[in-house]
Amino acid sequence: MSKTSSSSFAVSDGTIADLTATYTIIDFDKGGRKKFVTSMVQLEATSVEAPVKPASRSRAKKAKTSK
Repeated sequence: MSKTSSSSFAVSDGTIADLTATYTIIDFDKGGRKKFVTSMVQLEATSVEAPVKPASRSRAKKAKTSK
């Protein structure tokens, strides 16, 4: 599986966000990111397309107040 492959966990679909020899991080469509030990996780490819995530908004900087 590659980093961009889609995967399924139990009944939840997700996208592999990071894959190393030690950990696999999956960004689930519902439920956010979860970290698994690579040697213990068993993934299967799905035909489900990963959803398009909205662009994240940056926080507005707090205005400095003078004394």
